[in-house]
Amino acid sequence: MVDTCKHWQAVVAERALTNEPPVDLDLDAHLASCADCTAVVVEFRVLAAALAHTTAASKSPARTIVPPGLDGRITAQLRRARAQRRSRRAAIAISGAAAAAVLLVVALTSIQSTPPPPPGERVGLVAGDVRGDARLETRAWGTQIHLAGTGFTPGQQYNVWLERADGTHIPSGTFTGVRNARITVILASALPSAQATAIGVSTPNGDLVVRSPLK
Repeated sequence: MVDTCKHWQAVVAERALTNEPPVDLDLDAHLASCADCTAVVVEFRVLAAALAHTTAASKSPARTIVPPGLDGRITAQLRRARAQRRSRRAAIAISGAAAAAVLLVVALTSIQSTPPPPPGERVGLVAGDVRGDARLETRAWGTQIHLAGTGFTPGQQYNVWLERADGTHIPSGTFTGVRNARITVILASALPSAQATAIGVSTPNGDLVVRSPLK
């Protein structure tokens, strides 16, 4: 028994065009497991119905004559049409992927071209046993402070602040001293660095530890 799509599609075409009932157990078994041939059945039925509407009315039934090889030509044409549809879908998918790649390149280029934040002002913090420095970076929301140093009492809490021209202290965060370790913290203040005249560190009870004027 022949069991190929080409064979069964030819059988379907001949039966549809000659109005023969498509009763064939082997054909039914093949169609149950082949989506391509099932689609061909539907397409041939539509074609046969269209041909039926073009037949002129007469008293005696007209006999449909199927030219040799017509079923093969129709099947080949249907296959080409499906291949063209698949090619168009693939082209659309490739175009979408290319557009996504372009957007990714643009995004990466934008990120890479974004200039880094300015280095900011650096000031030394030296008083008693304390040795360190602070770097102030301007931000849209105020000032970011990178503070590092040694000589802070282990377990002691320290308050960091920026000083205005009128002497007011604007809190900028806190940290705790660690034994035998260099403290490195990142703090924030709502006061813009351009409005600050000094940076200082003190204990919670107000004892001054270190104060350094800013430019």
